[in-house]
Amino acid sequence: MVVDEILEGKFHTGDGSLEFSCPRITLSLHADTVCEGAFFVYGPEGAVTEGTVTASDLRMTCVTKRFGGSEDEI
Repeated sequence: MVVDEILEGKFHTGDGSLEFSCPRITLSLHADTVCEGAFFVYGPEGAVTEGTVTASDLRMTCVTKRFGGSEDEI
C-alpha cells in the first residue's frame, strides 16, 4: 500500500518540475461575477506526481483541490 511505503520512508522526491498548459492566469472581473476555467498540470515523463492546489486569494475557489498522475486538469 502506498501509505505504508511512505511511512517506511520509501518514496522518491526527485528534481523533476511541473509544467502547466498556460504560464499565468489573470482575471479582471466586476463584483459578484462568477468565472470558471481550467488548466492542465503535467508531471515529469515516466513519473507519477501528486499534489494539492490552493489559491492565495480568498475570493477564488479551486474546485479541483488535488491532482495526480502524469497529467491532470485543474
